[in-house]
Amino acid sequence: MAVPARDGELRRTFPAFAPRPSDDDRIAESWWGDAWVTALEEGALDAKRLVRGRGYAQEGHVDAITVTPGLVLAYVRGSRPRPYRVQVRLRTLDDADWARFLDAVAERPGHIAALLDKEMPQSLAECGVPLLPGPGDLEPRCSCPDRGHPCKHAAALCYQTARLLDADPFVLLLLRGRGERELLDSLSRLSAARAARAAQEQEPAPLAGVRATDALTPDRRLQVARSRQQWHATLGEGLRHLLVQQGVPPYANALSGHMGATIRRAVRTAHLTAEQIEELGRELDAIRDEVIASRGEKDAAYIRKVISAQRKLELVSRGVLLFSFFPPAWLLGTAGLSVAKIMDNMEIGHNVLHGQWDWMRDPKIHSTTWEWDHVSPSDQWKHSHNELHHTYTNVIGKDNDLGYGIMRVDEDQKWHPIHLGQPLWNFINACFFEYGIAAYDLELGKNLHKRRRKNPEFRARAKAVGRKIRKQVLKDYVIHPLLAGPSFLTTLAATFTANLVRNIWSHSVIMCGHFPEGVQVFERRSIKGETRGQWYLRQMMGSANISGSRAMHFMTGNLSHQIEHHLFPDLPSNRYAEVAVKVRALFEKYELEYVTGPLPKQVFSAWHKVFRLSLPNRKPKVKTPAREQELVAA
Repeated sequence: MAVPARDGELRRTFPAFAPRPSDDDRIAESWWGDAWVTALEEGALDAKRLVRGRGYAQEGHVDAITVTPGLVLAYVRGSRPRPYRVQVRLRTLDDADWARFLDAVAERPGHIAALLDKEMPQSLAECGVPLLPGPGDLEPRCSCPDRGHPCKHAAALCYQTARLLDADPFVLLLLRGRGERELLDSLSRLSAARAARAAQEQEPAPLAGVRATDALTPDRRLQVARSRQQWHATLGEGLRHLLVQQGVPPYANALSGHMGATIRRAVRTAHLTAEQIEELGRELDAIRDEVIASRGEKDAAYIRKVISAQRKLELVSRGVLLFSFFPPAWLLGTAGLSVAKIMDNMEIGHNVLHGQWDWMRDPKIHSTTWEWDHVSPSDQWKHSHNELHHTYTNVIGKDNDLGYGIMRVDEDQKWHPIHLGQPLWNFINACFFEYGIAAYDLELGKNLHKRRRKNPEFRARAKAVGRKIRKQVLKDYVIHPLLAGPSFLTTLAATFTANLVRNIWSHSVIMCGHFPEGVQVFERRSIKGETRGQWYLRQMMGSANISGSRAMHFMTGNLSHQIEHHLFPDLPSNRYAEVAVKVRALFEKYELEYVTGPLPKQVFSAWHKVFRLSLPNRKPKVKTPAREQELVAA
């Protein structure tokens, strides 16, 4: 939509938002939009006016919005025929604040890439500049006679402004005093000055030049791709300067723009063209089609044998626990019950609920009828895991498996002192993992709000979880211990121990799949317009495997082949080992990093990341490349 001719670098006019459905009560979707809404709501003196203002915003009462430094202006329609003139003022930053902000942006190439991709890294809010408003910082004014702070018309404008900030964080920067082009020009000059100063100080040996015709040959492209890790190691201010001059992240171009949300992600796939990514997708489709065509009686016999073995092991273990007042019987029965519960959850329940065995047409082993030994109802788990986690793998704000909603999982997320406790939260979550899964299936983080708690759909799901918990507790801690007679207490202790072992094991396996160092996370906006090949690529770069014996693979439910599982979640788990050979060959063909390692190494790596991200970011030490023009030419 065209904007008025008087709009320019320091004045932007946005068309009115369309009304939203009455059942959609969302305002902001980004963390910086949420911060704006929080500043409004915590600084308000009358909650009722906020509710009315939110309603006005959702009903489309706010006309076109104009943003200039320090001011948001719009006309808002109220109960009278003539709309009210509403403005919200916010203090602009001074030159010293802008200097600190530009330094913080230039320190990390991912910051520039994120801003250009319309993302605001949370770490920029920690650079000592009051970028986001706090309670009381917003100054609303309205031509209506209501003297509330704010009135409902001003509140409506503030809520709609949060939606503008969602779409483009440069709107917030304009409000603070500077336009997009001025900021990018300033970053360009700052990067060039830093590069020149660092080059004078280091005076490294010159790099060999390369003719443009040679650089474009297939052999030369292959050499460049193979040296991309060395290239990344020397990435510094000079290349950042080039990035800003070009106006878009150069690595993102190789991924058709919307795939390059951050430099950290794109640099590992920079050597791939859009055509290569789609060809990779076709080759993976061919692997999947080959397995589907070859499924047969051997696979069906495998899962039936596993289910039979699990049930026999559980029955025998519970029989041994009848005599659990003898310590050897307690140890043997507890070990057997632990293994049986792990088998039920990992190799059977998880994979059956993925629909891996639906092709058998056996109603006893079908994803629509299976219920597992777990406090989370299978239908809710399938929604949160199959539909959300596997669709939005490692996308911050979309994938609840990523940090389970209780942990900081990426350096660009804003650090808060509460994150110091995330190693403890993670340990508690590991011990009671099945309850944590049930909680995030319910999306408690957003549904504990008083208004959402009254939602009939949420209440129905909460009741279903309550029923499943009662059923599991009754089975494990009442019925089976009572059947043990004189071994009641020891059987009770054995069941608790088996559940604890199963929870810690399951948590460890899941952590190894998506949290070790080397696994990438993604911004929400990076997946817009994602193609099939790009979806495959995200699964490959967002997952990690565990190497080990066949027994280890079996006890993980073959989630030790997490990369293959995320590429083909509906293929029979017993086929992942053969699939892994072909998938790894594709990693090598396209020169991608296949993240894998023994179980102890992967568990340590995941926990190390939990501890590392529980602390504030360390100031990065960036080495500047020598003679960056020759480097880029090479």
